[in-house]
Amino acid sequence: MSKHSAASKAHADRVATISQTVKSFYDQKIPFRIFHGSSNSTRVAARQPIIDISKLNHVIAIDATRKIALVEPGIAMDELVKSLLAHKLLPAVVPEFPGITAGGAFAGTAAESSSFRYGYFDQTVSEVEMILGNGEVVRASPGDNSDLFFGSAGAMGTLGITTQLEIQLISCERFVEVTYRPVASQDEALRHFKRVGNEVDFTDAIMFSNRHGVVVEGKLVKEGDNKSPITRFTRARDPWYFTHVHKKIRCAPASDDYCCLTCHWTKKSRVYRQDNSTMTELVPVEDYVFRYERGVFWMAAYGWAPNLWNRCTRFFLDPLWHTRFQYRVVHLVGGTPHIIQDLAIPEQNAEGFLQYLHDDFKIYPLWLCPIKHDSRPPMHTAQTNTDPTRNLVNIGVWGSPNYGSDFLRAETFDQFINYNRKIEEKVAEVGGLKWLYACNYYHESEFWKIYDKDEYDQLRLKWKAERLPNVWEKVKRSQQDLKQVTLDQVLKAFLYAGLGIDRLGS
Repeated sequence: MSKHSAASKAHADRVATISQTVKSFYDQKIPFRIFHGSSNSTRVAARQPIIDISKLNHVIAIDATRKIALVEPGIAMDELVKSLLAHKLLPAVVPEFPGITAGGAFAGTAAESSSFRYGYFDQTVSEVEMILGNGEVVRASPGDNSDLFFGSAGAMGTLGITTQLEIQLISCERFVEVTYRPVASQDEALRHFKRVGNEVDFTDAIMFSNRHGVVVEGKLVKEGDNKSPITRFTRARDPWYFTHVHKKIRCAPASDDYCCLTCHWTKKSRVYRQDNSTMTELVPVEDYVFRYERGVFWMAAYGWAPNLWNRCTRFFLDPLWHTRFQYRVVHLVGGTPHIIQDLAIPEQNAEGFLQYLHDDFKIYPLWLCPIKHDSRPPMHTAQTNTDPTRNLVNIGVWGSPNYGSDFLRAETFDQFINYNRKIEEKVAEVGGLKWLYACNYYHESEFWKIYDKDEYDQLRLKWKAERLPNVWEKVKRSQQDLKQVTLDQVLKAFLYAGLGIDRLGS
């Protein structure tokens, strides 16, 4: 038996076992949830009967000629990328955290710096195998069971259990040639996105303030000229990526109406003196696609004094700053003291929305990433969006208002909720959507004004998904009721996460 045939048979056996369990729950009319084995969600999991699909974590086949990979949903991005680089291939869209799985990226909406060309991760999936709520195994693609295929994209696993994905790949060279272009406003960054050349494979931007930012462009290259340095970001001795990018700009001194929070963390370091110049360097492919992983973009720097947040502490405490560990800490604590919102805003409304964020919140840094829009998945288009949209801008709002000073405390809980609700209301007003992995503060009526409940309910009825929770049932429990994240809780969570304990004591 060939290696491919053996892998396919083993996959079929795993699917058959899960299918039988689902059918049993369906026949007994028992509602259930899906256990994946890992999570990059900031929501606390609900307690309910589960279907365990954690063993669906294999690469089944790689077809280098057709540039496709057959994978199970639990395969993590770092494992998938490692398997593909041996064939000089790469997923067309690689979510930035290594622990994000293929199934999670499809069902939970993932985008990255190649999304200006390829769209969300689910737009690079050409077919899925799914177990329906009654145990039946079906396949869905844009041409076969298309309503199930597009309806499942971004639906958080509420239409069925994805058991296999066919992912489109791109040819991959050894390095990414990365160019950093300083910009003096958020509008300038958005204009850069509109004129990205055909030779560019990746683009995104970090805005360190409303006056200072860097647009990043990358090209896959076999090797560069001798003048381009090779820079890495995945080792303990390497810089965190956001501070490395910050080095490319020269920020103005802080004033009453302006501040660069990143300067606060880096001002003691001679390494991060700013030069305000366009620069080019070579980054190994794996370091580039996971460049934001150490430090969780910049969120792991929050709370650090500049004299304590330095190269030595980052080196010796490096295991604590990786995203898999950080998510465990968040789950153990039960929430985060900062606003965590990922937003998809129609490009024609992005400039006004960014101005609103600056005027009312002053949360920086902000991550900007252009996304090619596809209106076919209903979970990717808001009912409040009345204008045709060719492209979206992903705005990562991760931090606390007023340059980090207004974080969650017991006495500011109501204000913290109000901040999040104001952002959600503004997103709906401009026809945008938010990623649902984070805490949500919608009322049910508000939620279903954004998403098409009638169409969604019809899909669930047609595809026998009644025993699975619907989208609202999954996100309504994600509202953060924790009124304060204390230092004691965080330190205890770090200890428990390191020991592999799943729950804090009382």
